[in-house]
Amino acid sequence: MSDRKYIEATSAINGDLCDFSNRWTLDGDYLRCRFCNRAQITNYMDSPFPHAGSCKPTRVLEPQPWRTFLALTTELARLAAPQADGLGGKGGGNGVQ
Repeated sequence: MSDRKYIEATSAINGDLCDFSNRWTLDGDYLRCRFCNRAQITNYMDSPFPHAGSCKPTRVLEPQPWRTFLALTTELARLAAPQADGLGGKGGGNGVQ
């Protein structure tokens, strides 16, 4: 992937991760709703998120935020993998530039 395409693709994911972090906080192995502060551990990623009854944004938030987080980070890892092997010109084998 060319540097320009790589930068554009990772920038889009960065934006999506920033949007995600406006709604959710990663707290160890929990995701926490920024509006009602309720949390869900990874074991329950396929269950609907247990918002507090008073959480107003529940209708607009994704029902399974762990799945959204997994999709975002999987795509980021997929983009970074060829770069991290030392062949893509984005750093050494550890992904650090």
